[in-house]
Amino acid sequence: MMRRWKSMNPTTRKTGMIIIPILLTISIIIMIITYPQRRDMTLTGIIYQSGNYNDSFKHEVNLRIKGKFEKSLWGKHKFQGYFEIQDDRFSLQGDQTYVEIAYQENKPAVLGYVQFNDEGSTSLISLGDIFINEDFTAFTILMTYIDGQPTGWNHNDGYVLSAPVMDREEAVHLTRKLTKGYMDWNTEL
Repeated sequence: MMRRWKSMNPTTRKTGMIIIPILLTISIIIMIITYPQRRDMTLTGIIYQSGNYNDSFKHEVNLRIKGKFEKSLWGKHKFQGYFEIQDDRFSLQGDQTYVEIAYQENKPAVLGYVQFNDEGSTSLISLGDIFINEDFTAFTILMTYIDGQPTGWNHNDGYVLSAPVMDREEAVHLTRKLTKGYMDWNTEL
């Protein structure tokens, strides 16, 4: 191999000496970007009701998130793990909170859980559409499962959960930011 390298044209050898480090650098950068990251965090969020006349409703909740987050070079990201909203009215808790979420920034993904019934059958519970930022640290969920029942969602009176935020104003700002380009908020949140 070494004899072959020495017998090469000097121009070809120089080109190879330039291309090999560049390819190696690109490979390392790709590995760093796409390497799975562990997430183990508890966030404070606000559930509020959208619409012009619902600005008095706000409810503080904690989100417990534990799992593996993977980035893609093409903008499609994935989370596998537990996504628990710690509030009886708006969520499921415990062992039934394992999720797999595939998403793109500013596009919704379904936040769904598999529920195991006493008879041994399963059903899929959709908690709502979730919007997530690129590095999986901020969330907005358009809630479609409340008080143990599936519900619809609309701009006028739908429930929205945003985290991490401390008040309704921050929650509305985060919702607008994460859903920008997908939803047109022509009414007040």
